[in-house]
Amino acid sequence: MKQILFISFYVFNVLCNLRFRDKEQLERHHSHTEVVDEFLTVHVIPHSHDDVGWLKTVEQYFYGLRNDYQWANVGYVIDSYIEELQRDENRKFIQVEIKFFKMWWDLQNETTRNITKQLVENRQLQFISGGWCMNDEATTYYEDIIDQMSLGHKFLKDTFNYIPNIGWQIDPFGHQNSQAALSYQMGFDAWFFARIDFEDKETRLDNKNMEIIMLPPAEGVQYPIFTHIQYYHYEAPPTFNFDILRRSDAIVDNQKSESYNIKERSDQLVSYFKSQSLHYKNDHLIHTFGSDFCWSNSKVFYQNLDKLIKYINMNPEYNMKLQYSTPEEYIAEINKQNTIYETKSDDFFPYSDEPHAFWTGYFTSRVAIKGYVKRLGRQAQTYRKFIALLYQQELIQDNYQNITDTIYELDNALAICQHHDAVTGTEKQHVNDDYINILYKGEQHIQKLTRKFLSQLLYNTTTIDYEQCEYNITAQQCSKTYNALKANKTVILTIIDGKVKQENNTDIIRIKVPNLKLLIKDQNNQVLYGDIDCTNGFQDCDLYFKYQIPLNNVIQYFTIQPVLYNESASEIQLTVNPFPYNEDTLITLNSTKSFKLKYAYYQSYQQKDQADGAYIFRPSNNSKIMYGNISYTAIGYGRIMSIFRIVRTYTKSVVKNFYHQKDTFDIQTFIDQIPISDQIGKNIIMVIEVPNFNSDNTFYTDSNGLQFQKRIINYRPQYNYSLHENVSGNYYPITSGIYIQDGQECVGLLNDRSQGGSSLQNGQIEIMIQRRLLQDDSRGVGEALKENDEKGYGLVQNIQHKLTFFNIEQNPNQIRKLQYYLDHQPLVFFNFDQQLPLIPQKLNWFLPFDGFNIDPLLIYGDNLLKFNYILWNEDEILLRIQNMQEKFSMKIDKMGFEGQAIRTTLTGNQKWSDWKNKSLKWNYNKQENTLDQDLDDVLYPLQIQTYLIRNSELFYQQ
Repeated sequence: MKQILFISFYVFNVLCNLRFRDKEQLERHHSHTEVVDEFLTVHVIPHSHDDVGWLKTVEQYFYGLRNDYQWANVGYVIDSYIEELQRDENRKFIQVEIKFFKMWWDLQNETTRNITKQLVENRQLQFISGGWCMNDEATTYYEDIIDQMSLGHKFLKDTFNYIPNIGWQIDPFGHQNSQAALSYQMGFDAWFFARIDFEDKETRLDNKNMEIIMLPPAEGVQYPIFTHIQYYHYEAPPTFNFDILRRSDAIVDNQKSESYNIKERSDQLVSYFKSQSLHYKNDHLIHTFGSDFCWSNSKVFYQNLDKLIKYINMNPEYNMKLQYSTPEEYIAEINKQNTIYETKSDDFFPYSDEPHAFWTGYFTSRVAIKGYVKRLGRQAQTYRKFIALLYQQELIQDNYQNITDTIYELDNALAICQHHDAVTGTEKQHVNDDYINILYKGEQHIQKLTRKFLSQLLYNTTTIDYEQCEYNITAQQCSKTYNALKANKTVILTIIDGKVKQENNTDIIRIKVPNLKLLIKDQNNQVLYGDIDCTNGFQDCDLYFKYQIPLNNVIQYFTIQPVLYNESASEIQLTVNPFPYNEDTLITLNSTKSFKLKYAYYQSYQQKDQADGAYIFRPSNNSKIMYGNISYTAIGYGRIMSIFRIVRTYTKSVVKNFYHQKDTFDIQTFIDQIPISDQIGKNIIMVIEVPNFNSDNTFYTDSNGLQFQKRIINYRPQYNYSLHENVSGNYYPITSGIYIQDGQECVGLLNDRSQGGSSLQNGQIEIMIQRRLLQDDSRGVGEALKENDEKGYGLVQNIQHKLTFFNIEQNPNQIRKLQYYLDHQPLVFFNFDQQLPLIPQKLNWFLPFDGFNIDPLLIYGDNLLKFNYILWNEDEILLRIQNMQEKFSMKIDKMGFEGQAIRTTLTGNQKWSDWKNKSLKWNYNKQENTLDQDLDDVLYPLQIQTYLIRNSELFYQQ
């Protein structure tokens, strides 16, 4: 029976915490009369979106503290839905953030745990996505995404034998195609999210294109994943959120009551869903019921939904069925239908929810935590595999539980900080401080354990006094090493190097030292050469020395000895103001390439209609203003590098050109506190300009450190883009690198933390390096991004970039080589014992895998093999190997190790072959001439393979 659908405007009386644009879109699409004649099944999804920190810290959210910021108590939410699910086997709930669930689980008795296990077994409680948090997609690195998902998936597998199969990214502020590819490789049949650009959403609603197949670009293998874009963010339909804090009227089904309203309310809900059906291709619909921190009184929510479901289902004139469901059940139903979906290979950046509101500021917001997360995440890979190697080879004296507890502290800290309001810099200041503290504790625990193991391994004692200090801190914080050298003592520097099979290759070590003449030798007593670069007179000096990367060796040591003569490293002598210098002067040093280095800023738009803020980047105009005046320049040529120093009012820059990297420059920027005495917020940018370089308004940015995405100024591939913001509308996330291209010649820039950037003019790369703002942007955080240190001053930061010139045909892997080296900076330990360490023979990275030859047999190209392994269980190691090349494949050989190396999904929770066999297949127009050969013995460019390796003959059991 055909029905005429009249959509009323009741749905717009309540905004449910959404922005104006969401309301406006619903109004436009609900404001006309349509015909809906098909029977609809609506999948009702009870859920709570629980931020792992935002306005409150993780613990404050879980326990219900600081409710003056936001009422939320995740512990109550889980208690409540567990109780209510037991009352009716038809009820369902989806749990997403495993960090909170693990906190709750640890507090429960055996009775509650058994009840929960039964709810999981009968699929009333389903875990969706299953990560420790819901990670951001713009500012996170791919390894950290995989690690935080693995932490959650392992807990679910160990606790419930549960394997999630749905990706759920409903709140991140834009979406990468790398997240789609990773989701497929984690064993997900589908990927759900909500936030896309409002113009993109308008087009998709009009064209019934809200469900697509994502086809991330890749060479040799494809990872197609069904993708669903939420109709109404992740909210319940307007006025149907029955959480006790959301003020929706209750459903009254007592006909004797004056307040009887169930027919009217059912009419409204049915009308809403039939309108939704006009924008999707299938006769099954899905809709969330919940929002941020909802369902703390699940009884109220379920009782109201029960009444609506019962009433609508018993009245056939509605031509509709509502049922409690989950995304997994919805996907299974629509997969049965013979629907052909459109595909998309590019990403969903940048995201704007209004014409002047591009969410591109958070790409750079809170640079300190971004730098900390990026550095510690890379070091964590080396810590984990070093400890796993020692444990597997029985070279350390410690019990398994103590080791895994310590690693968990690090894993937990890093996983929490991948949350979409953590590393993004969109949290309140006290929450940011808590994240930093969590990271610091995790780092301290893993450093202490590693130092103990080094002492045992190299000296057969636990008393060696090792010191660790990062290059970007002050000399005072490296006091033991600094004072030992000043006292004319020899320092032993030990490194754990995560790189493998780098024959005849060299790398640079950088450490803090006093301004002395030094003699550096390796463990074979060979002299190594270096340079010392000093600032602030004699107070702050960095030693750089070049060393040979060993052939798979794990540990190397060096001696550093103060001398009066015959030194191998000393301070570079500088020539002050060697030539007239201004912003348009070319920097060349020892290279054949040259460039201009500029610093500028955009003033913040500070009006309340849409201010510049933590999320939003909105300059007051599109003009760059030069940032500070040049007061000093100096140039110097040392043993292994040349340097050029530039001092401006608010920045100090050092450009270094190492002689063995002729066309690559290191750019170190010390950025002082941003002045705001003029009451104007500022977005600070660094600009690289290459003369006579036609990049044709095109540039390329990485996707979470993986595939590069092509960007064209003022253009979007799949919808008509209306130009509202010339600058912020062309900013994209840069997690690892950006490059421009003229013919075959390229200029690339790599960073040490996630940042926003663009190429707004031919031959230029522009990257935002710091911001300090005075207004909130009205997106919920309720706080200006005005970061201060403990003394109330603005933050200062040391920021590192690598600038490289290369020919993409002759050297297609150049950026990946630099990325590989940046990812594998060695762990550095200092000690002051007179006895030299004794390194065990044959201590190399591949020893645990005797018979599993992951020494790659190259087809073509460079040897950029990345591998990580993790203690998985007492008799299991999880191994990930990756071909870090941009072009060319690698071959691997597992001859003789077949029974023990089982290929799994990325998170190690199921066999890869099992997942491939049971994964849902979808109808879409496959690209011509596209290979899809996922072979175990071939690593395609940038591909990752994961293996579970056992010491016994047992196969991995799902």
